Amino acid sequence: MLDWNKTEMKKLKAAQAEVAEVERQLNQAFPERRPAIRSMLVARHIGEHVLLLGPPGTGKSLMTSVFADAVAGGSYFEILMTKFTVPEEIFGPVSYSALKQDRYERAMAGYAPDKRVWFLDEIWKASSAILNALLKATNERVVVNGGKLVSIPLETVIGASNEYPQDDSLQAMYDRFAFRHWIDYIADDDNLAKLWAQGGRPSKVDAKLSKDAVAVLKKAICEMRLDATHLDTFRTIKAAVVQEGFLPSTRTWMKALKIVKAMAVLSGRTAVAGSDFAVLANVLWKQHEDRPKLQQVIGNAADPYGSRAEAIVDGVKAAMAGLPSLDSLKAGQITKAEITKAIAEVSGQVSGERDKLAEVAKEAGGSDAVDEATETVEAALSQVDKLMQEVLWYRGGK
Repeated sequence: MLDWNKTEMKKLKAAQAEVAEVERQLNQAFPERRPAIRSMLVARHIGEHVLLLGPPGTGKSLMTSVFADAVAGGSYFEILMTKFTVPEEIFGPVSYSALKQDRYERAMAGYAPDKRVWFLDEIWKASSAILNALLKATNERVVVNGGKLVSIPLETVIGASNEYPQDDSLQAMYDRFAFRHWIDYIADDDNLAKLWAQGGRPSKVDAKLSKDAVAVLKKAICEMRLDATHLDTFRTIKAAVVQEGFLPSTRTWMKALKIVKAMAVLSGRTAVAGSDFAVLANVLWKQHEDRPKLQQVIGNAADPYGSRAEAIVDGVKAAMAGLPSLDSLKAGQITKAEITKAIAEVSGQVSGERDKLAEVAKEAGGSDAVDEATETVEAALSQVDKLMQEVLWYRGGK
C-alpha cells in the first residue's frame, strides 16, 4: 500500500484519472485489445517491453503508433525488419563529419536511440548483430556509439511478429519482453461494423498523458509496498505454476513484482488487490495456448472470485456462439419461429450465467475482474435482446 499525505494522494488521483482516460479512449479506438493496451501502459511506466504475436493485418503497428502519440508525445520509431535490415536503419547512419575527424560515430537523431517508444515489426527476422545491440539497449538503456556507451531515452519496446522465435539464439531477446499477447482478428461483428463505418480507421484518441502524471504514477509504483499476504500469494502462484510444468526465468519473476504493483496503481488503487495478479497470465507463458491454463492457476491462487467470473464469461461466449443471425432468416435458411426459439434459448443461457455472476459479485464484495465480467455479460444480453427485436420487426420470412 501507499503511505502518502493528502497532497500527494490528490496528485495521484489526478494522474490515475488521466491515464484512465487515455486507456478508455484507446480501448474504444481498438476493440478487443483491452489486455494488450493495459500491458502497454504498464510497460511504459515500469520500463518493460511488450511482444505482440499473431497473424498480419490485425492493426498492431497502428495501435502502437496511436499509443505512442498518447503516452510519449509521439516520440516514436518504427521499422519492419527483414534479413537484409542493417544496423544503420535502426541506430542511424555513420556520421561523415565525425569520420573527417577520424571518429566512427553514428548520427542518431531521428532514429531509434533518439525516441522513447520503439515498434519493431517482424523482430525475429533481424540479424544477430542487430539483436545483440537490442539486448543491451532494451535492458540497460544504452547503445555503443564511437566506442562509448551513450544513454538513450527509451521507455518501452513493442515487438511484433507473425511467428514465434525459431532459433534458441533468440530466446534471450524473447525473454526481454515482460508481456506477451496473441493478437487475433476482430471476432465480434458489431466491433467490425463500427470499424467499417469509420472507414476502417479507429476512432480518434485525443487524450494525452502528461509528464507530470507519468512522474507521479512511476513514483507511486516504486513506493507501493507489498505486505506479507501479497508475498505469500506470489509464493503460492509460483508453486502452482511450477507444478503445472511452467518454468519462467528468475528475471521474469523479479519483473512480476513491479508489474503487479503497477497494475494496482493504473487501476486507480493505492494497494494491491487479488485481481492485480491476473496480469501474470500475460507474463508467464511461452506459447499463447498456455495462457488459459495459467489464467486458471493464477486465478485460483490469487483471485478465486475473478477466476469464477472468467469461467462464467467463457460460458456466455459458448452460449453466444449458438446465436443465429438475422441474415439466416433473410436468406430463408431458418423460419421466424425457429430463430425466435433459438434466440430465446441463448437468452436463457446467458441470463443463467448472469445469475451465477450476481452470486459471485455478492460474495466478492468488489472485484475488478467481476465488474469487467459483468460488463461482458450485460453486453451479451443487450446483443441478444437487440437481435430479438430485429426479428420481431422483420416483415419477411415465415
